[in-house]
Amino acid sequence: MEFAELNRRRLFGCPPLEMPDLERWQELQGTLVKRFQADPGDGKRVHERLPTHLHVEMVSEDGSAKAAGPSMNLSEGGIFLATTSLLEVGTQLQLYMASTERTVEVQGVVAWTRSEGTAEGPPGMGVRFTDMENSQRAHIEQILDSKRVELRKGSR
Repeated sequence: MEFAELNRRRLFGCPPLEMPDLERWQELQGTLVKRFQADPGDGKRVHERLPTHLHVEMVSEDGSAKAAGPSMNLSEGGIFLATTSLLEVGTQLQLYMASTERTVEVQGVVAWTRSEGTAEGPPGMGVRFTDMENSQRAHIEQILDSKRVELRKGSR
């Protein structure tokens, strides 16, 4: 029951999770993953996700498909883009993520989609980063570090 309530707040931000809540959610999630996931290496999420509100634009490799919107969360491994303009799972993308410091360009692939009207959360796409260079990885880690500091300050 506790996990469900924290997860609802994490997904919908009402009220937003503060650092102690996020840490408790991660602890509970880890317990659930260990209990229900037979093979930890089966492609499930392995990176900490943090709530973010970056403006993101995505363009398919062939330029035929585009999507844009705010990010809901970010990790070292990928990003969730809140949008109703869903692209096909497996679509290779070029992503342009605008932070306060600069815009970072990375490659990714649509890992999953969620359509409008589902109970799991807002519509959008989960995108897994691919072929990242060290400078891109460092910029994403910088964004995540800034968010961690912001969350810690908010929990005091």
